[in-house]
Parts: sequence; C-alpha cells; structure tokens
Amino acid sequence: MNVPRIQSATVADVPDVVIDLGQEHSRRLVTSARQGSQSLSFHITTYTADYRSAVTGDGVHEVVMYCLSGSTTVTVDDGRVIDVVPGVALYLPVEFSYEHVVGAQGLVMAVACTPPKE
Repeated sequence: MNVPRIQSATVADVPDVVIDLGQEHSRRLVTSARQGSQSLSFHITTYTADYRSAVTGDGVHEVVMYCLSGSTTVTVDDGRVIDVVPGVALYLPVEFSYEHVVGAQGLVMAVACTPPKE
C-alpha cells in the first residue's frame, strides 16, 4: 500500500489553468495526480478587475471558496446578494447558480473541491 506523505507546493510549482482567457485562472496546488489526494483538491484562483460571469455547479464537485484579497458581489439564483471580501467563505453545493461581479481590485480566492479537480 502506498502511504501518503507530507508534501508542499507553491504557485510556481504548478501550471496556470486558464478558466476564462484573460479573466480567470487557477493554480491547482493539491490534486490527486500531484500529491495523491483522494478526497479534495486545493487551488488559488485569480480573477481580473471588473470581471462578470454566471456560474453554475457541475453536479459533481462540492466547493468552498475563501476570499484572500479583492472583492466580488455574488447574486444567488434566489435573489440574495453576498458581498465577498477578505475573510468571507462561500460554500457551493454540487448544484447551484449565481452571477458575480469582481471589484476594481480584482479577486483572489483559495478554493477547496471534493472530489478533487485536476
């Protein structure tokens, strides 16, 4: 049996995954392929200033996002508005939808996904 070991990674160690060209990209620091994580992946996702998008769950991944810097205003499909600033966490179930508008300073989020994304 292969026993997991403690490992480290920095954003310089991993490729930049483009999610929306010129607007949103992610550095997947912990994944199944890189570290053998079986239950989650961990990413740092960056959004450019004033970026607007509609987001829907994929029916597979449960996600927690934590704001490290910048801001975004999230409008949930039930009409609620959530102001996301540093220190705010968002829980996203496998099925969801929202629209968000990133603030003038851009946005950096720490993201954990289960099951892991590669």
